[in-house]
Amino acid sequence: MAHDDEPDELEEAGIERINERDGVYTGVYHGSEEQARDAIPSGWREVHIEGTMDGDVQVAVAPI
Repeated sequence: MAHDDEPDELEEAGIERINERDGVYTGVYHGSEEQARDAIPSGWREVHIEGTMDGDVQVAVAPI
C-alpha cells in the first residue's frame, strides 16, 4: 500500500525525478547500476535497473 512518504525515502537514497505509475516508482540515480541497487531502501524491491548512455541509471522500484 502506498504511503505519502515513499518518494521521500527514494529521494533520500539519491533517486531523483521520481514518478509513480501503477505502484511502481521510477527515477534516475547518478552512479553505477551496482550503486543504484545498493541504494534501494529497505522495504523496497527492484523492478528494473538499467544504465543510460549519459552515465546515469534508470531505476524502477516498488514497495514490498
